[in-house]
Amino acid sequence: MTPTDTSLRGGPYELDPGQYGWTLPDNWSLWADTPDGIPAELRGRYLIDGVHVTFTAQPRWITNGPLSVSLDITPYDTESALHALDSDGITLQVLRSVPLGEARRLITEWGRRIRERFYPHLLPPPIPTHVTSDYDYAVTAMIYAQLTQDGERRPLQAMAEAAGINRETMSARLRRARQLGLLITHGAGKPGGELTDKAIALLNESKERN
Repeated sequence: MTPTDTSLRGGPYELDPGQYGWTLPDNWSLWADTPDGIPAELRGRYLIDGVHVTFTAQPRWITNGPLSVSLDITPYDTESALHALDSDGITLQVLRSVPLGEARRLITEWGRRIRERFYPHLLPPPIPTHVTSDYDYAVTAMIYAQLTQDGERRPLQAMAEAAGINRETMSARLRRARQLGLLITHGAGKPGGELTDKAIALLNESKERN
């Protein structure tokens, strides 16, 4: 664990994911607020045509993607800086090459892993047996989104069995979740879904109250 050379307050500190038995994808790292802390930030760093692109996310919060994206030309990295300056700084081509889709996918996957291991109290409750509030629908939508992202081929059936209800009832609940603006559909014939900003806000607000 090594403190960054830009820190003025004793942190953040980079963590070795190997101590948890993890191997992060290339370009990604875990950071903590203290040397002996637990993961508080997930970062991805890419070099595109001499421009450093950095994604950051805080796994304590449920998000579909990064909380910040920064692009910079690092002066002390002479080779990349010269390359970027030759192309007139940060160009439209660089912006189009920012791997936001990849970052969103990795943050969703690793954010959930980190919450499950280090922040179990922040996880949503099991699938509600009785759905009475927008929050219940948001939890239902979140579990559906997670199952489809994990490659579950029959998410509706799996959820229905877990909740002790029939498949038609679960399907109706997910339709209602979409009507409430909690779940995005990825297209006709595709089972995948993604939480909306409204759903994420409901889940995070509940965490803060608890």
